[in-house]
Amino acid sequence: MSSLGNVGQGGEPSLRTKNQDFILGKKLYLKTSFDSEFYNYKLLESHLGYVCAECKTDLDKTMFQEAVSTSKDLKMAVPASLYFLVSEFLDMMPVSIISTQIDDVLIVRKSKRLPANIRQQYKTPESRKKHRQTYANFLDSSKYHSDVFQRMINKIQVLINDTAPEIDKILKRGHF
Repeated sequence: MSSLGNVGQGGEPSLRTKNQDFILGKKLYLKTSFDSEFYNYKLLESHLGYVCAECKTDLDKTMFQEAVSTSKDLKMAVPASLYFLVSEFLDMMPVSIISTQIDDVLIVRKSKRLPANIRQQYKTPESRKKHRQTYANFLDSSKYHSDVFQRMINKIQVLINDTAPEIDKILKRGHF
């Protein structure tokens, strides 16, 4: 994901970027110059994200707040885009995303992170080996859920289907 930023060092325009774990987007080329004839121009290459996902193993409050900021930046650059925060495990109290630009927070294992006192048991290689089966049982009991992935796919499909609405479909449903 990218958005045009401030003027950089030496008076050159800069492009503000943020790497995403998953993106459906389009390549973007910008040619910038302070001269109308584009002498001494700078060619900037980036991608505009239409569907972006930040993927986490454990979602905590700090990561959530960072995603709130990133989603805001994305929606300023590409207003019709989708931004998903995808995590295996939840490590925070859930909060409403209504006041954010995040389209969905998806917990794909539908499970909380192991509590800190249990995670302490895995600090050393020896303790990880000793408690390996317990952790394997935890992972087995918290499988990936296809309905969570399907929710993301459905939202992406709505975006794709609505890019060029046909007049007959609009008149049939009565809105667009």
